[in-house]
Amino acid sequence: MGGAEALRSQPVPEPDVTPVDDLVAQLRARVDERRAAGEYPEGLEENLDLHFHHIATRGVRDRLERLREALEAADAAGRALSAARIDTVSGKAGGAVVHRAVARLVGRQVEGALTQVREYADALAEAHRALLLAYADLVSQVDDLRDRLPSE
Repeated sequence: MGGAEALRSQPVPEPDVTPVDDLVAQLRARVDERRAAGEYPEGLEENLDLHFHHIATRGVRDRLERLREALEAADAAGRALSAARIDTVSGKAGGAVVHRAVARLVGRQVEGALTQVREYADALAEAHRALLLAYADLVSQVDDLRDRLPSE
């Protein structure tokens, strides 16, 4: 047998894995021992649960607020699209006159393109609002589930 064949024919040893239930049972036994020894103050679990919920909720709420603000800024930028905001200033003599003349010549096309971009921006803003509402709803559902779970 060649080297590769010899390796393939050897039995693969079973990994030394402790089932999760056994690990949880060991951890609970250790906690019970320490609680009985007075190492844990009264109400420790409740305080830790409250602290965890506060940290987890604050982070999600902060992210939701930042997302809402970013979506509002994007929506405002989309509403601000305008041909009037296209600069016609030039550093060359007579350049501004040429730019304004060109702007008048292509004004209809520019307004048409801006209208399409505004429609797209409005559609994106609506999709973002729906996404934000769906995300907020999911966060609320997770909070409700977390509140219903036993503390053990």
